Amino acid sequence: MTSRFVIAAVAAWLVAAGAAAQTPPPPAEPVGSKLIEIYRLAPGQHEAFLRAIAQYDEANRRAGIPPRQLYVHSDGASWDFLLIQDAEYPEGKGPLVTKAFKDLGLPSGPRFFTEFRKFITEHTDTFASGPTTAAAYLAALDATPRVAADGGAGPDTAHYELTRTVALGGTPRWDYLQVDSPARRLYLAHDATVDVLDLGTQTVVGRVNGLAGAHGIALAPGLDRGYVANGDRQSVSAFSLATLRIVGEARTGREPDSVTFEPISRRVFVWNGGSRDVTILDAATLHAVKTLPLGGTPEFAVADGRGAVFANIAETHEIVRIDAAGATIAARLPIAGCESPGALAFDSSLRRLFSACGNGVLIALEADTGKALGSARIGRGADAVVFDAAGSRVLVSSVDGTIAVIAVSADGTLRELPGVQTRATGRTMAFDPATGTVFVPAVDITVDWTGRTASFVKDGLKLYVFERRAP
Repeated sequence: MTSRFVIAAVAAWLVAAGAAAQTPPPPAEPVGSKLIEIYRLAPGQHEAFLRAIAQYDEANRRAGIPPRQLYVHSDGASWDFLLIQDAEYPEGKGPLVTKAFKDLGLPSGPRFFTEFRKFITEHTDTFASGPTTAAAYLAALDATPRVAADGGAGPDTAHYELTRTVALGGTPRWDYLQVDSPARRLYLAHDATVDVLDLGTQTVVGRVNGLAGAHGIALAPGLDRGYVANGDRQSVSAFSLATLRIVGEARTGREPDSVTFEPISRRVFVWNGGSRDVTILDAATLHAVKTLPLGGTPEFAVADGRGAVFANIAETHEIVRIDAAGATIAARLPIAGCESPGALAFDSSLRRLFSACGNGVLIALEADTGKALGSARIGRGADAVVFDAAGSRVLVSSVDGTIAVIAVSADGTLRELPGVQTRATGRTMAFDPATGTVFVPAVDITVDWTGRTASFVKDGLKLYVFERRAP
């Protein structure tokens, strides 16, 4: 995900949801998840609020989605309106709603946030599952594995504490991070550079310069090479890990995004969002091996260390498995219930994949068979997933300023643990397996209420460091 889309995503989140909510386990029979929003309105804004909601309902109607349920509280001071709607758009309906908003001339992105906010004095929301019955829900609770006797999250009550903030400044364009734990370095794609930080001192110790819209980063320490995608000039640059100087460049497809190094074949995979293919290069020479069409937009990808590479494909709701040596697609693994799969992580020990989906769900599946193992709720706009092997948990960072922390059981089922509040715009993340430390870049946002616009703060990019604390 490129940083130019972040502010719009954050603005939509600020209006629609707020912090991620915890929900109880679903009943045995599937029931709908509802978003319940409660509004207390500013004086004189009641009619304007209703007209706005009616317009948004019209956009939903054009996309084939029923209107929100509206309840009015007219004789008290606690709340004015209560709205109930499905927590997620039906699969494939999101783009239709976006088009309807555009056709109707309705505000979107930062304008939606600033224009809608003027109606509101107070707003809260929550998620609820139903309708169901007491008997059905009790049956579901009985079938759910018990956690701690006190009703807490279970034995793993470790938390993550913000211990340092590193000012990076520069432009507010950033993307992926990569940790080289043995070398104690962190690499952060930052517009025309890659910022390099020492993990011990958590300070910037160097930069890779001469880039153009840096996105994905891959490291090959055995070759003294790093690779970074140049989204603005349709290429990938190779640099020396020792000197941080660029040592080569190769053409790619359109809009190169993430980059993966596959160690068995010693090949670099550059995933091109614009041309919906992957450029496969020899890691040592950068000579082109093949351009492989994927049938959809590739998002993040991971190598399994055995000669296979897995990549999420957004439109087709699947993971492709590529044979690195043969440069061919070996399998397509559908991800049921996953809309716009993006970030991806891999458990190399048990060979499991964890895919973060655009509809706010993390799905675990077997890498070799594609069998679904479990799912859990995550934040909106998730753009990074890491697997913490030592703690047997998955961390998912989202643009809404949260990190979902998900425990992984022996059978692959998932259980939500207390999450981490980071900063709005903090969509990407890196994880140091040696210390359990999490790194999240984010930029401050300022809102001009007079002009009703929102923008990034100049030189406001920072790296937030969260250290894991034992229970």
